[in-house]
Amino acid sequence: MTTPKSGHRRHRRLAQVIFAGAAAVAMLAFFAVASQGSGHMTVAPGSVRLVDNDVPAPPPLPGPPPGVVLTPGLPWPPPWPPGVPLSSQPPSMVLPDGTPVPSLPPGVSLSPELQQEIAKMYMQGKQMQANPPPNVPDEVCRYNTIRVPCPS
Repeated sequence: MTTPKSGHRRHRRLAQVIFAGAAAVAMLAFFAVASQGSGHMTVAPGSVRLVDNDVPAPPPLPGPPPGVVLTPGLPWPPPWPPGVPLSSQPPSMVLPDGTPVPSLPPGVSLSPELQQEIAKMYMQGKQMQANPPPNVPDEVCRYNTIRVPCPS
């Protein structure tokens, strides 16, 4: 008479043997296919035809992000007038340390709340750069996106 534990062991052992057998067969099939090649790739003879498929346009963006104010009737994303360089437009805002934020398209502005939040986040980033947290490796500082030299 077999005990429940011995039946369970036998079932587990059988599952292991089946798995090992399947793995061995898969490896043999893999090596058989790999050994049939001559070691270099060849291109099948015949012509190649490239087809230009029209890809549908992506769906329009749902709307401006929170805090972006548009002139009534202006679509999202706003069109930038052709031929107007970014530098000819006044900055959309100036950060507390005097750094100008690049201009936005005409008719688009940032709400005062969003401007305050941007300024607050910018100053937090500057403070973290001036006084990095302890035990931060130099690699973190090397990849900063503000392009300010890291403290020594």
